[in-house]
Amino acid sequence: MRGERSHVRLQDHITNMSKDRFKKGARAIISFALNADAAHDRHTGELVPQAEVLVLERLAGLIPDAERERGINRGLAEWNRAQMVEMLGSLAEDVGLKVIELHPAGTSQVCSKCGALGRRYSIVRDRATHEPAIRFGWVEKLFACPNRRCAWRVNREMGDWEFGYRANSDHNAAVNLHRKLVLGDNALAAYFAWKNQTTKQRDGELEAIDAVLRGPLMRMHGLADDVPF
Repeated sequence: MRGERSHVRLQDHITNMSKDRFKKGARAIISFALNADAAHDRHTGELVPQAEVLVLERLAGLIPDAERERGINRGLAEWNRAQMVEMLGSLAEDVGLKVIELHPAGTSQVCSKCGALGRRYSIVRDRATHEPAIRFGWVEKLFACPNRRCAWRVNREMGDWEFGYRANSDHNAAVNLHRKLVLGDNALAAYFAWKNQTTKQRDGELEAIDAVLRGPLMRMHGLADDVPF
């Protein structure tokens, strides 16, 4: 209210807490990039080398579907990103890391192994049956590739239903951001080809991918024993 100052100190405290959170997050990222903990490769036993380049998502003007769905205020979301990017840029410059920003469109929808269009998914509880189920969408936590040539392995006798490439969706997107740095938009060709189709064609392609993935994913996650491959 005009002239009201009773909450000024509280607002300042909240603002300072937010800045402190961004500083801690930025420091953690820089420490990881520089391997401050002297981590070793679990396969070779060699010391993990320090990074020379920090690749960031160019987030200006980007409001992900996750934020639209959750109703996060646009101004607040953009302010948060700006704070983190600014903090990272400042710390990276101090330690000699080069910072490159790339637009992330499509990075979470394409397989980082083979480049095929894949699907993000989560394991949820069906509202009607209350049974565990696979939910596909744009903001889910996991990623699966439907490409049979992408490390697809099936051994019914041994009960091995592993197929394609699966990963945490954020990890998959991060690898694709690196691929985009090296290959440009060619790294996401499958996504842009899908994007240039009509709405009906796009929906049809996603439905076909869902149909390929649903059964094997249910078997792999132990949600059903009688789902055909």
